[in-house]
Amino acid sequence: MAQTVKAKVAASGGALAEAEARAREACELLTPFLFHQCRARTLQSQMLLAQGHVAEAREVASLGVRRLEGCGSEGTQAVGLRLSLAEACLAEGDTQAGEAALRRALQCLRARAEDIPDAAARERFFHQVPENARTLELARQRWGAAGA
Repeated sequence: MAQTVKAKVAASGGALAEAEARAREACELLTPFLFHQCRARTLQSQMLLAQGHVAEAREVASLGVRRLEGCGSEGTQAVGLRLSLAEACLAEGDTQAGEAALRRALQCLRARAEDIPDAAARERFFHQVPENARTLELARQRWGAAGA
């Protein structure tokens, strides 16, 4: 998990290649720990996409989503991972797969939000958690206000 944190630090400093390498190492080390690995896999996919390695970003995110689906649980990292897959698919020009992944990210996001009884806290969850806000923004871009 320390490698994931180091990857985030490198990413925030603009060292995309270093961040991707650290995230890749974290993925390998966290193989037995699916939900912790999902965070690293999401970051790795994002760093690959930011560097223009679209096909590899999609492959990394797809693998993570398949692992999530295989265990039958979405977990707390599902929105970010599915968002990464959606962005990679869309960047690759695969609108159908990208929009399907985005729809699934929205479903995960809404399902998690249902567990938050306080409306103000729910709004913070939607807009202050970066992957949640990005999911809603991408949905608005794709389908307008009604789709988000």
